[in-house]
Amino acid sequence: MLPQGIRHAILDLHGRGQSVRAIARALEVSRAAVREVLRRGSAEVPRLARPERALEHREDILRLLRECEGSFMRVHEELTKAGLALSYPAFTAFCRRHGIGQTPKQPAGRYDFAPGQEMQHDTSPHDVHLGGTVRRVQTGSINAYLMNGCVAPVTVTLDATASSSWTFAGIGTVEDNHNLPAGAVFWRDGDGDVVLWRLNGTAIFSKTLAAGSYASWSIAAVADFDGDGYSDILWRDAGGTQAALWLKNGTQYTATPVAPAMPGVWPK
Repeated sequence: MLPQGIRHAILDLHGRGQSVRAIARALEVSRAAVREVLRRGSAEVPRLARPERALEHREDILRLLRECEGSFMRVHEELTKAGLALSYPAFTAFCRRHGIGQTPKQPAGRYDFAPGQEMQHDTSPHDVHLGGTVRRVQTGSINAYLMNGCVAPVTVTLDATASSSWTFAGIGTVEDNHNLPAGAVFWRDGDGDVVLWRLNGTAIFSKTLAAGSYASWSIAAVADFDGDGYSDILWRDAGGTQAALWLKNGTQYTATPVAPAMPGVWPK
């Protein structure tokens, strides 16, 4: 099969008055190939219409797929036993092209957005290349990496979504419904309130703690400041001269100013 560049050259030389013999000698191709290109009158490489080897076995494939309960591997094994010389990738590709064993995906709906309106706020999962590895990620989702020593971490998606206006504040420990320690994630929402995620495996119980007069303050740290085993919240004001503690008190937090006030503006 002659490449497109050679075909262009044949047509160009023929347009300059060169003979078939001269063109074939110059381009080191057969005269029959030159005549075929001139007969077509186009430099486009013709597509090969190869017969599909599995096409004549289509009815057998459909029957075997029912008998093998939808197992393509078993169907391929039976076809191989029957004498069909076809690789497994070629077999599955044939089934995909002809819709065999494939349930067509129905669109969830049609959505029309003006330019810039949707702004790519798409929360569906995507396969992306991160550090040379293909990972399934989801915009707006929160993933946890479950570590097991030096073994590669297991990635799980938590059963909740944080708004893009939220900011991560820290992780810590709170009480669960049985007064036992449970992991927790602390967030600041768009209104400045504290959103507490109490974890139960990958399931989440969400609770919002109204910041009140501390809405304009920032969270400096989430840690156990009073030694009771549960996480407290250290706040600092916008000017950097005042601090306050939210101490864990049962299921609530009690605000306690830190005295004396910090002299001057302390670094964050």
